[in-house]
Amino acid sequence: MLNHQRNAPGSRFSAWGGENVSADSCRTAWCYGDAGAATALFAGASALKHEQWKAAALSIAKHAATRSVEQSGVVDAGLCHGSAGLAHIYNRFYQATGEKVFEKAALFWINWTLRKRSKGQGVAGYLAFSGPEGWQPDVGILTGAAGIALVLHAASTNIEPEWDRMLLL
Repeated sequence: MLNHQRNAPGSRFSAWGGENVSADSCRTAWCYGDAGAATALFAGASALKHEQWKAAALSIAKHAATRSVEQSGVVDAGLCHGSAGLAHIYNRFYQATGEKVFEKAALFWINWTLRKRSKGQGVAGYLAFSGPEGWQPDVGILTGAAGIALVLHAASTNIEPEWDRMLLL
């Protein structure tokens, strides 16, 4: 995985890999890009007690945590590729390391998620961006209100959220 890093100012990982696939910069998200790559690498490094991989994962995560909203590509609040997902990833990195860069990023994305709520819209005030379909109500965990609620709840307590194991967190 580390052999596929880009040496570029934007994202270190593209959304797709392989022969004849463009290695363009991509949004920061759990499902692809730097935050997701760092999460997967950190989980593997922790399981195997591989300190070099762990250090690489933290470097990638720190890089992702300092990208601006514009660079991140985030447009909605969902868990998979939205602000709630980033808030949760950085919160979990903060809990694992105590590093302030992750705390700052987690708080930023939690606040961004709360500001995206529009009373009377979608589900619990949230709409999900669904590509060609545009903005849609969504109750689901990955892109909808259920995932946002899980993240906000997890951020409000010191109890480890076991539900996030499905995301390798």
